[in-house]
Amino acid sequence: MRSTKVMQVPVLAGAVLALGGLATATPVWADSPVPEGQMQKYCMGMASEELGENPQYISTEPVQKRGKEFVVNGQTAGGGGRDGTHFECLFGKRGMFKGVTVTGSSYHSGGNSSSDSVPEYQMQKYCMGMASEELGENPQYISTEPVQRRGSDYVVYGQTPQSGYDVTKFECVFGSRGDYRGVNVTSRGNSNSGGNSYGGGNDSNEIPWSAKNKCLEMFADRAEITDISPLRPGYWEVIMQSKDSPRAVACTVSSNDTIEDWIELN
Repeated sequence: MRSTKVMQVPVLAGAVLALGGLATATPVWADSPVPEGQMQKYCMGMASEELGENPQYISTEPVQKRGKEFVVNGQTAGGGGRDGTHFECLFGKRGMFKGVTVTGSSYHSGGNSSSDSVPEYQMQKYCMGMASEELGENPQYISTEPVQRRGSDYVVYGQTPQSGYDVTKFECVFGSRGDYRGVNVTSRGNSNSGGNSYGGGNDSNEIPWSAKNKCLEMFADRAEITDISPLRPGYWEVIMQSKDSPRAVACTVSSNDTIEDWIELN
């Protein structure tokens, strides 16, 4: 008697099963390990299903390792009166999907305050979501900088679009306990209605966000920018201080994101 061998094939993302005219979404890689290269897309699909949000309003970040597991962070942009939410998708060390977890308090459209406390590590993502809501811009065109302290408050600087001269710059302010205070537009387009904290008042002299980020990436540890000084046209000295140690660095960077000099100050 001839035996029959049954092969189990993972279901591909976005697969739809038509049953009697009813389209039913089928889970991606159902009951099977998800390849690392597919985790980001898988997370978007599962978040759409769990949170009841259209995928076009969901953004996810590249896969990260957390111990032996994999995690994908994401957020919904909201819009149209809907709330937005930060979430994470967790996968086991062998790629098994463990679920979607909401990690940040929902923000509310039209409001500039929240009674919920936002953890410091979530402030940058929270700011991006709020700026998207307030400015009516897709999150993929918004860039934000790491959280910085300003007195007893926390502040996140950002801009849209991510590069160029005709940009809108803004800041998100959080209180000492993480309470969200609002989005403040500091300059629009080529105007200089408010400037930002480092510009010196002239847009042509302001250091590009990408240049500042290059220095922060080179620093490697958690750091904040304490001072920026223009050296000559297209070059700046960026002073950074570690958040976890006395380490401080002076980074000389150009407008094309090239680090020209690097000095450990202590």
